[in-house]
Amino acid sequence: MLFLNGLNELKVITQEQLNKFGLEAVWELQKDETGCLAIFSPLFGRAEIKGGIPRFVKSADNYSENFGFQWKKFAKTQLDSYSGITLTSDRFFKDTQWSQADLKGRRVLEIGSGAGRFTEILLSTGALVYSFDYSAAVEANFANHGHHENLLLFQGSVYEIPFPDDFFDFIFCFGVLQHTPDPPMALSCMVKKMKPEGKIAVDNYPAGSSKITKRPNSNYRKVARRLSFLSPKNLFQFVRFYHQFWFPIDTLIRTKLPPTLYPKVLHHIGIPCFNYVHTIPLSYKQLKEWAILDTFDALGATYDKPVTQGEFKALGEQAQILNFEVALAFNGFVLRGKGKRE
Repeated sequence: MLFLNGLNELKVITQEQLNKFGLEAVWELQKDETGCLAIFSPLFGRAEIKGGIPRFVKSADNYSENFGFQWKKFAKTQLDSYSGITLTSDRFFKDTQWSQADLKGRRVLEIGSGAGRFTEILLSTGALVYSFDYSAAVEANFANHGHHENLLLFQGSVYEIPFPDDFFDFIFCFGVLQHTPDPPMALSCMVKKMKPEGKIAVDNYPAGSSKITKRPNSNYRKVARRLSFLSPKNLFQFVRFYHQFWFPIDTLIRTKLPPTLYPKVLHHIGIPCFNYVHTIPLSYKQLKEWAILDTFDALGATYDKPVTQGEFKALGEQAQILNFEVALAFNGFVLRGKGKRE
């Protein structure tokens, strides 16, 4: 298979490399005289290779179109190697409670990789990383990490993961479950691909009290519903436009008013703005970029389904996960488990 990586260098993925990922009997390379045209999976059919990426997505109506748009627009923003901070690495190891030694040489399935902020961390552990996204965001990840020998990257659906059951040592899915049309089914599809003694870590936005979350107040979703007629491009232009004048004001309110007062003021005003001035050590320029990115992320999602801690536990039980817990985490709640019922 021929493809261009972020450095515009030509790289060849051979059958031997597919064997490295345990796919010798699962994915069949289909070639012509110019190289590989597609990959065939007996269970999931033919995946055309476009831009160097196998595409197992068949639906033209992609509910994650906004994520593809945003991650190609902000392809490097949240990478630790680009931001200069260790936010993603710290979040990954704290919320999964996995170690580099746990992951080295193991098969890890990353679901909903976006631009690859967590892909970067997984690759740094020496794991064999199988990463996919339903949206065109996979192209941003490809530009960032496509050259890495331990990465198998493709576009696909969580409901039709093109690998055998009981295949992966680890399943990782952050920032995704709440944006799927059927979260219980999505979680069950993930678990099927995990080995009987495998480990899984999945997070989800929290419902209820805003005290345990950095997400904005409920007015934001009301705004999002009113803006649902906008295309991703137009919604982004709208968000970027009002942040030019509102972000400085929002920052002033957060930094000049006492912590007991500014949340109430901002809640009353109700203008969507993810401002991390008190929580993430970024420059002013970076804070503004992250604010535009995460505000667009919140307003543009087709599906947004937060859960209570009890509801998340019920999802884990329904998905037949053994030895799991649901705990508070960076993005709300995280479900960590080991093993599944046969």
